[in-house]
Amino acid sequence: MDLRLVTASLLLLGTAAMAQLPTPPAPVIPTTTPAQDPDKPKQTPADAVKELTSERDRLAREIAYAQERAKNGKAFLASKFSAKPQAFKSIDAGVTAPPMPVMQMPAQPRTARLATKDEIASHTDDTMLIVNGRALPQGVFDQVMAYLAATPASGDESARAQRALFDLVRIEAVASSFEENEAAERVGGIQAELEAGKSIAELAKSVGTVPGANADGRIEVTRNSAFGPRFEQIAFSTEAGKRTRPFRNAMGIVILQVESMEKGASPELDKVIATALQVPYTPEAEALQKSHLAVNTGQVDIFARDQKALDLLPEMFRRPAPMMQPAPTQGVNVEVIQKQMKQLMEDMKALQGSVDPDAVKKLQIMQQQYDMAKQQLRAAEAAGTSFDAVNEVKVEGVPPVKKN
Repeated sequence: MDLRLVTASLLLLGTAAMAQLPTPPAPVIPTTTPAQDPDKPKQTPADAVKELTSERDRLAREIAYAQERAKNGKAFLASKFSAKPQAFKSIDAGVTAPPMPVMQMPAQPRTARLATKDEIASHTDDTMLIVNGRALPQGVFDQVMAYLAATPASGDESARAQRALFDLVRIEAVASSFEENEAAERVGGIQAELEAGKSIAELAKSVGTVPGANADGRIEVTRNSAFGPRFEQIAFSTEAGKRTRPFRNAMGIVILQVESMEKGASPELDKVIATALQVPYTPEAEALQKSHLAVNTGQVDIFARDQKALDLLPEMFRRPAPMMQPAPTQGVNVEVIQKQMKQLMEDMKALQGSVDPDAVKKLQIMQQQYDMAKQQLRAAEAAGTSFDAVNEVKVEGVPPVKKN
């Protein structure tokens, strides 16, 4: 039998058998919705509308942003890749430094000398020294020396005298640089307020106090302090609860209220508790500093009553004159120069404060004449000329001063 016929017969029989089997039923698809999650709140139609509206607005913003970027894309690319103009920046090398100022040689200290008869006669008999035209009384010096003698650690008599005179000379020299009328008037008003019952501590807050004090003027005065021996002498000699009369120090005019005094194991440890009020000579700190610098560098005119007083001065005020001196003027009439300087001083005082241009110019000329006369006196001193000598030779280079 042919194998192909047998295979075909078997396929036909299997097909017929499959046709006689029953057809399976179609799957049933459920038509009901799934159950709602009990933990999730049911969304209302209003919530659905609100959510859809928010999504629509977000999509609108994104579309507008994309459209804006697309619109500016060409301009951005054109600006980015276009040729830029060349820009050159300079380097700031600063400005040319000014030339260094020529350093001036410090002025030579002035040498104290004996006063002439006319110079000493214009002051009281108690005058010990004349400092920049101001008298330093012998009595004040004796008071300070007596105070220093009570302190064994103050040194020998020569050391005490030098310390006392340096402080007293400094006070008079600084005071000579300023007009005391304004400060004295302020002190007079302050004394009136104190007499009316106002406390010195309250006034010290508004007026001022000494360096190193509290804001209310409270200080502790010890021996050998920075206040100076004159300040110490007045503080230690004033009774507790008393107020001193106004006195001068190197900064201004002082009024001191002594509160108490504490005795130490030795006199060097004594202490005075006080309140200090000070009216400064001037509100300009630079001018006051300049005056102190003049004292510290020996730029002070000091005339002594006698040789004994001259020898007591600190060495910086009585050191010998330097070897380099201007050539002295021969045959100078010192008395005439002194009279001219005195007249010039009176004329300059009369013109002080004037705003008239002619008066200001005249004042400058007089100041130059005064300085020239002063140089001639110093030259005569260097040459050993006696300041009491009288010579008939007229002074050249100092024109006469004409009064208005």
